[in-house]
Amino acid sequence: MEFINRETEMERLKNRLNSKSSEFITIYGRRRIGKSELVKRALKSEDIYFQATESTPEIQLNDFIEAVQRTYPEVKTVRQDWEAILEFLSDKDATLAIDEFPFLVESDSSLPSIFQRFWDNQESKMNLILIGSSISIMEDKVLSGGSPLYGRWTDKIDLQPLSFQDAAKFFPDYSAENKVNAWSVFGGTPHYLKSLNPEQSFQKNVTTLLLDQQGRLFNEPEFLLRTELSQPQRYMAILKSIAAGNTTRNRISNATGLENSSIGTYLSKLERLRLIEREVPVTEEPPRSRKGRYRIRAPLVKFWFRFIYGNEDAISLTDSPFQDIVKPELNDYVSQGFEDFCIQKLTELTERDFEKVGRWWHKEHEIDVVGIYRDGGKLLGECKYTNSNIGIKLLRDLEEKEEEIRIKGRTNYALFSKSGFTERLRDEAEERGDLQLFNLKDLTKP
Repeated sequence: MEFINRETEMERLKNRLNSKSSEFITIYGRRRIGKSELVKRALKSEDIYFQATESTPEIQLNDFIEAVQRTYPEVKTVRQDWEAILEFLSDKDATLAIDEFPFLVESDSSLPSIFQRFWDNQESKMNLILIGSSISIMEDKVLSGGSPLYGRWTDKIDLQPLSFQDAAKFFPDYSAENKVNAWSVFGGTPHYLKSLNPEQSFQKNVTTLLLDQQGRLFNEPEFLLRTELSQPQRYMAILKSIAAGNTTRNRISNATGLENSSIGTYLSKLERLRLIEREVPVTEEPPRSRKGRYRIRAPLVKFWFRFIYGNEDAISLTDSPFQDIVKPELNDYVSQGFEDFCIQKLTELTERDFEKVGRWWHKEHEIDVVGIYRDGGKLLGECKYTNSNIGIKLLRDLEEKEEEIRIKGRTNYALFSKSGFTERLRDEAEERGDLQLFNLKDLTKP
């Protein structure tokens, strides 16, 4: 599989490495997001790449020296400690990439200070890249104001999941519907997308990778949680609860049996791991709003807790787990991802400039998509991922909700549909200038 996208990050990284000054670059992001591959492809053959592991400080240092030795055999004559080796590399104007730097920090808390002291005193053209999947450790020990390394880095790259358009390149022959389905399950994580067989159907890939107990991704979310958390059971209960539709703190507390007074700590940790996010109505400010809802941010994690975790016995007892367990609820599952997709595409589809775009809710009223124009006014939209055409009733219901959302100025409307629209609704859209209709073809075109 070719290395898809990352052109912007690759160019940015190479420009830094090819500059005439010393560069200190940090790269961080969720596990499996493609950080290591990005760096490896940016490095030259003579550059040093060291993959840290969870081990003792002595073994980690020895492994580091072996990595350096492959380029500079004479390093064996240097004093065998971190500062001496770093000074040796500085004299060589070397480029050094240390992958999973958090593993080193966890075993030796003095390392950030050692790297800081070294960096402050070196005057070479050496390049240093620190890479980490533990976002909390990277933030605390490298990026935050309390870290010894704060302010030393010349660039930081927060690597994000691939966009829908780039993710879809992993399954180019899928129908528009199955591209959205696959995006809603596997997301934009390169490791998961590379696991797909593009010659197999969406159903076959989900079955082989996720519903088969021997599947490559069957236990992936549990592995990620156990890697990041020492006691993951409570976090797994929270994620299961959110996947089941409990999105407020009180409902999560009631569903899990965890004390409301302590559940905030667990939610904050899951937010730092970028597994969940707190969402507020688009018209409110996140820190002040009391209407926050929690949602699972990582598609594969959401799918796993919705269909697999706790259902292992049911999966093992059927010959057709996709047909029996997933398919009946697939449209409902994909609907939130479909809303996200419509929100992401709104500016491109409508060719308008928005100050903010998101969801909105108040009491019993909800609107899937709300865009606030920079020059005043708003766009209201509804998304339906069903097997039926959207009719005029959905538009009338949306028009009634317009009175509830207090944003001054003109109002435009947009409807997004998996299956299309009734003739009556299409006729009305042609007659009026404030209504746009978008189908899957519109949403998924390159």
